[in-house]
Amino acid sequence: MLIHILIRIITIYIYSTVMIGILLIFCIGKYYYKLAENHQRSKWGFAILGLALYYVGTFALGFIVGLFATLFTGYGSKQWMSDC
Repeated sequence: MLIHILIRIITIYIYSTVMIGILLIFCIGKYYYKLAENHQRSKWGFAILGLALYYVGTFALGFIVGLFATLFTGYGSKQWMSDC
């Protein structure tokens, strides 16, 4: 019984996370589409550019956070490896 409840909670969490992601992608694309429309530019080109910038920024920020976490926590150092 408990396992079924946990599976249901995890499933709802995954679905809600995916839906929030789709909504975020839609809002970013729509914003750049409207902005390009106001300035008489390529609407779909700028909508795709906005989404590409979002994903590049997300990747870059994740890389930077991972780099700082590695540098400041000593993860991957020989001392850390010998503690295992």
